[in-house]
Parts: sequence; structure tokens; C-alpha cells
Amino acid sequence: MDIEFDDDGWTAIHHCVAADRELLMSIEKYVTTNEEYLEVETKDKFMRTPLLLAVEKNKTKSVEKLIQLGARVNAIDNLNHGIVEICAMTENLELLHHFIEMNHADLDVWKRIIKFLSADTDNEAEKAALILGRLTKDSESEIKCDNPHWEPFVKTGGISAIVKVCKSSCGDNVKSLNVGILNNIIPYTSVPDQFSKAGGIKVLLSLINRGLKGAYTPALNTIREITGSSGELAAQVNDAGFAQICVKILNKPDKVPVDALANAVLTAGNIASVSKSLQNALSGTPGMFEALHSLFEHPQFQTCVQLLMALTKTIGKIVENNAENQTMCIDAGGASPLIMVSRANKYRDLQTTAINALYLLSLNNVHATKRILDEGAVMPLMQILKKSRALSLQEAISLTLWSLAGNDINEKRFMASQMGVNMLIEFLGVAGSSADNLNSIGAAGLGVLAQGAHNKQKEIADSNGIQPLVRQLRSSNTNVVTSVIQTLRHLCIGIGFVTNTQNQTVIAQSRGLKFLVALMAHSKAELIQVESAITLGAIALGHQENIASLRENPDFSFLHMIKLLYSNNDKVKVLASTALAIFSFNSVPQQKEIADCGSVRWYNFAPFLESKDDIAAINTAFQVVVLSRVIPDKEPAISSAEGIKVLVDRLEKTTNDATRALAADCIARLAHTRAGVPSAMVSIKVVQHLCNLLKLQNEQVRGTAAIALGYLSFDHAAERELLHICRDEPQLIHAIKYYTKNHKLSPAFLEGWKHCMHVGLPGKIEGVSEYVHGLSQKIANTFMKPPKELNTALQTLTEEPGTSRSHSHHQSSRASQLLATIHDDMSQIQARSMHSSRITRHSRNTIPSSQNLIGSRSPLSQDPGPSISQQSLVSSVEITTAP
Repeated sequence: MDIEFDDDGWTAIHHCVAADRELLMSIEKYVTTNEEYLEVETKDKFMRTPLLLAVEKNKTKSVEKLIQLGARVNAIDNLNHGIVEICAMTENLELLHHFIEMNHADLDVWKRIIKFLSADTDNEAEKAALILGRLTKDSESEIKCDNPHWEPFVKTGGISAIVKVCKSSCGDNVKSLNVGILNNIIPYTSVPDQFSKAGGIKVLLSLINRGLKGAYTPALNTIREITGSSGELAAQVNDAGFAQICVKILNKPDKVPVDALANAVLTAGNIASVSKSLQNALSGTPGMFEALHSLFEHPQFQTCVQLLMALTKTIGKIVENNAENQTMCIDAGGASPLIMVSRANKYRDLQTTAINALYLLSLNNVHATKRILDEGAVMPLMQILKKSRALSLQEAISLTLWSLAGNDINEKRFMASQMGVNMLIEFLGVAGSSADNLNSIGAAGLGVLAQGAHNKQKEIADSNGIQPLVRQLRSSNTNVVTSVIQTLRHLCIGIGFVTNTQNQTVIAQSRGLKFLVALMAHSKAELIQVESAITLGAIALGHQENIASLRENPDFSFLHMIKLLYSNNDKVKVLASTALAIFSFNSVPQQKEIADCGSVRWYNFAPFLESKDDIAAINTAFQVVVLSRVIPDKEPAISSAEGIKVLVDRLEKTTNDATRALAADCIARLAHTRAGVPSAMVSIKVVQHLCNLLKLQNEQVRGTAAIALGYLSFDHAAERELLHICRDEPQLIHAIKYYTKNHKLSPAFLEGWKHCMHVGLPGKIEGVSEYVHGLSQKIANTFMKPPKELNTALQTLTEEPGTSRSHSHHQSSRASQLLATIHDDMSQIQARSMHSSRITRHSRNTIPSSQNLIGSRSPLSQDPGPSISQQSLVSSVEITTAP
């Protein structure tokens, strides 16, 4: 039976398919009556079968009925469109989903739709890209990257098709839509790598570089995803010239969407995080830091959290552990914008990120640290720290402040003081993701506060800081444990090995001894073992109960420390001998116990005495003096002498404040050990060297030097020399008294100084020693006395201030020398007595006061006493004084 067509070229079945109501029974009747109806084509320009017409009209049930009746699913019309292409042209995503799920053997949906991407006309290519963009887009569920269509698209060659389109001469809109498809699938596994292999990275960057309209956002997001997927791909993006393109984009912020700017910045961060060479590649790109910093100041972006977050993250990644980049960033003005953003109290995550960037910018870089400090970063950060209870923010601020303190103990002490003892103790109790950093800073902060001339050992103990420290000995973090061990040591001993008995007792009662012995005996890390041994020595130093507790512990033995003397790590060797030295310090019984263990030999120490490392040499010098009696292959006197010489030599030559402080501390310790050691140090001018340290700005150095001088002042020779120096520079006595108010200072020295003040000895006069000038003031009053009275007066003057005439043999010798000199010239003095008297009267009106001599009013200027001129003194007598 012939099929009839109407004037439009349609048959009855075509009208049934296109009807508003789907006439499924009529469709079936026509097909069963005449099978030719199933594939009959319209006689119009489209020439479509009933199935193709049903797809165009979105008649899903009719489509299903026709396919059920046997219609060809791969039929095409006069435009070379099949059911897949028609779905694309009509944007019928639902029906296209239906065909995909049908998975008909004669219909390869993915192959056809991907091929359609490269259609001859831009209109068709756009339609294909639009439908694929919708197919590959994530569902609106909360679970991202759960779209089921990305994998068949990729397996069917979708990525290569996209790259081909982007390289073609098609319109910009088509290319932008293809970039959008790529943006949808780029987060999925293997997609970035396949895109790279297809040569897509250079193609995509070229589109970005020429400013493809509508492609900035998806293209830069895709590049960000690629660089974040692997270091190798990030390197490829960099090699393709991303850095220059990035600077170009950042320099025209008004023409680029904010999210595109953010993605460009984040891409730079991804590249920088791969390696130092890529960091340098970015920082070496002209204008990179300037472009990044300019966005902070752009009025449009000052409240844009998305972009500010990207900027702070990326700057942190570019400068992290890279001193050159830190310096370049800071010199380009990087500190100020980060400090500004760190004050953004409304946005905690942004605030935390900015502060973390400051930390990475300052870490181990003195130049950057100084610039950040000069910008006034500390006080705002400290205010935020004290107000915030957010652990992540506290962690970021604490790390930054500690980094800004650098390696200088005085700066660290300032930072710790600003944080406060209570806050540092709170840090010790923190658990969770921020625990390790806060625990470590808490312990380290308490450690620096426990050191120094004016330490806070008592305040920390009174604030119940010892128990949290002891609990942290069980931490799994090595840095935390090491910091805690060192802090417990500082809580027990101060400068000169002055012990805090109360803290030693509390640590022992808190089971600190038990934990430390276990760490010394069983830790797998040698540094933990040796640090534990040193701290055990500090807790036991001079504390008989703790010493007894150690002896009762089966795990404790000096053999552990001796074994560490033979470590392959030089630092461990030096620390092991330090532990032995602390246990031996002023303790003959423990020296014998160490000697009984054996294996301590001179060669354990000799190499370090000549080391270029001043810290190692100074520590070893102290050790050989203390341990001289337990080193069997070296005479104690010789080992002590060598140690003292090295110690004083290093003190004289070093210019490092930390080294100076350590050397002065070791001298303070040795000043109250066995007899003869202080005198030996004094004989090689240690007093003068220590007095020189009192003139430095470093608080730790001045305090340690003052305390060392305080202990040395109990030696008669040191006392005399110190008085002599203080007469030249009276301001030094104030430093000595200030730093030794909680330590020891010889009463004889203080009496001597009072005597100087009483007689009115002024400061230094050019050309004459202070000591001689001081004596001259009293001699002037005795010139007219008989020889017998003069002898008595001179003998009194030459005695050490505050002591009796029989105080020492050396004093008598000194008096005799002075008397002999005076007697030799007595006739000359008497002959010129009248002349001297006139000069004396004249000098009272002309001699400079001590206030003018030293530039400021001193105690000496309060009672200048009688004096004679320098000319009169020199022409009358020559007095030779002891050093």
C-alpha cells in the first residue's frame, strides 16, 4: 500500500508523532499495517524519520514506542543529524540522558556527541559544547566530583577533541564553551595528565594570554587544578610561560573577574610549592611581587576575602624556606599589606592565613624580621593573641612572634614576657591539630623566661607550670619533648649553676626524674637521651634526695652518658660530656662514680677544644676543668689549665653574643669550684674581659658577665682588679649591683667601693691611672706630715678597702713597694712641700670634677675631697701599682 504525503511532505505517522497528545496506538497501528511507515522520511528539507521527528518534538513515549517497534536509532536526516545531534541542537538533556542510559548497541552516544564538537558550523559546535557542558557538570548534591559522565567522555577521546577545537579557527564562543567542559572534568583522576599529553597546557595558556572573552574564569580555574594535581604538571605550566602571563593578568585587575584573579594567584602558589627552583622562577619574573602587593591596595579588593586569601597563601608559598625570596618580597613592600590583613578580625581564616604568611616571610631571615618589626607587627599580633581563643589563630600568631624573635634570647625573652607565663602554660595543655606547635612554643617560652640574671623560675613554679611540663615529656613530638627537657633544666639551675632547690624537688615529686631516666635509657633518639641526661644532672645538682632517687633507679647509670661520648654525632658527644660535668660539679662522690665507670679519656675532649665552633669549644673547656680529676690520661692541673685558657681566649675573641653569654656563664660556674681555678682565670685577665662585656647592649651578656664578676670578686686579686677598673669607669658598678642583686657579690669588694666613694676618688683623668689619682688625693694631705706619720698613712692607703692590714701577704708586698717608692723620693717631696701646698690649693679650683670626666654625675662627684693637680703628682712621685 502506497504511503500518502500532504502538502508539507508529512505522512499520517509524522502527524501522529508531532501531535500534542502522543498517539501511541495510532503509531503502532500504522507500523503494523505497513512497516514502511517506521522509516518513512518527510519530503521537506530535513527528511526525518518518525523517530528523528519524535526526538525533535521531545516526545519521549513516542520515541520509546518507535524504538520498540524496531526503528533505526542510527538514522540521520538531510542535515546529517541523528537523534544525538538533534538532542544537542534542541538542548534536550533529559532525552539525551535517556539514550545514554539505554546503551543501545547501534547507538554510540558519546562518540557522536564528541564528534559533533568539531561540527562544520559554529552554531552546531556551540550546541554540542553546551549540551556536553551540562552533561559533564557536577550534580547539585553536596558531594563534588560525583558526575558519572566524565569517564566515558574521557575514554571516548573527549579531551583530544577539546584541544583540537581550541586550536582550530572556530569562534571564540565555541572555544570558551569547550574550556568550560574541560573545567568540569579537570578535577577527576587522570584528566590533567591526559590533557597535558594532548598538548593542552600551551593551548590553554595561549587562550588566556590573548584575553579570550569568557574563558578567563574557567581557563584559570583549570590551570589551577592542573598545577595542584602534580608537581610535574606544575613545572610544565611554568615552562609554558605562566609567570609572565600571571603578571600581565594581575596588572589589569579591572578587566579580569575577581575569581579569575584569585585562580591566577593560587596557580602561582601551586607552582611555588613544588620546589625552590620554581619558587625562584616566579620571584625572578619581573614585577611579580609588585603585582601581588598592588592587589592588596586596590580599593575594589580590600574587602574581597576570596582574593585576599589567595594572595596571602601564595606569598607564603613563594617565600617559604627561601631566604632570597623572603628578602625580595620584603623589599618590594610585602610586610605592610600582610600586617594590614592580619587585623581583619571579621574573617578568622583570612586573618590566620595572613599571619602564617608573615611567619613564613620572617622565618630565619634577619633582614625580613627587622622590616616586619619596624612596621609595628608585634603589638597588634599580641593584642589579637590575648583576645582570641581560636587555636588555629593562636598557633599562627605564636609561630610568627617566635619567628620574629629570631635566635636572640633577649628578643625571645621579650616575646615570652609579652605572652605571659599563664598563657605559655595554657599552651602546654593544648591538644589536637595545633598541639605540637603550641606545646613547643609554650615550653620554649617558659625556658627563656627561666634563664638570665633576673629569671622567672619562681613565678613559673608558683603558676603551677612544672606539672604541665612534666606531662609533656610523654609527647610523641620530638621537638616538644626536647624543648620541655631543656626548660626543666633551666628551671633548676641559673647562671653559674645556682640551683633552685624548690623546683628540683617539685620536678622530682611530679615524676620528672622517672620520665627523664626512661628517656635517657630507652629513647631511640640520641639527642633526647643526652638532653635528658643533662637535665637529670641539673635536677640532682646539690640535691641529695634527688641524687639518692637516681641511685635507686635501676635504669640510671653514668654508663649511658659515657656511651654517648662515642656517638657519631659531634653535638651528642659535647652534650654527653656536659652531662658528666654537671654531675661532677662540686661533687667528689659522683666524680668517683664516673671514674669507676671508666672510658673517659682526654681524646674525648681534645678535638673540641680546637673546634671552629665556639659553643662546642667553650662547653668543652668548662668540662675539662670540672672533669679533670676523672680523666686518667691527663694531669688534672694541665687539663684544667688548658680548659681555662681556651675558655678565656674564646671569651676575648668572640663577637657573638650567645657565645659571650655562654663563656661568661662557664666562668661564673668555675668561679665557685675548687681553689685555684678563679685565680688562674684572673691571672689571664678574665676580669677585664668580663668588664668589657658590661658595656655591651645585650642584656643576657651583661647579666651573665656581672654575675661572673660577682663570684670572682671573692678572689683577692680579682677584687683588686675589679675595684681598679670600676674606679676608671664608675658606671660599671651599677651594672654589677643590678644584675647580682639575687646572686653573690663579695662584701669586701662592696666595702672597698664604699671606701672609694668616701674618699672621693673621681673618674679617670687623662694620662694618669685612676688608682694613682685616687691615692694622690690622700697623699696631698700628708705632704706636711713627719715621715713616721706619712709611712702610717701610706700603709693604710695601700691596704685593700674594707680589709685589715694583715688581710693578705700580697697586700703587704704592695704596701712595701709603695712605701719604698715614697721613701726614695721623700727628700724631694719635703723640699717641694711648700710648692705642692700651693698647687694643691690651686687644684681645688681647677681640677675637673668626676661629673665632667665621665659625662654624667656619679657617686664620686658627691664628695671629691682634697686633690692635687696631675702635674704636681707626676713631678713629685712615681707610684707603681699592682695590676
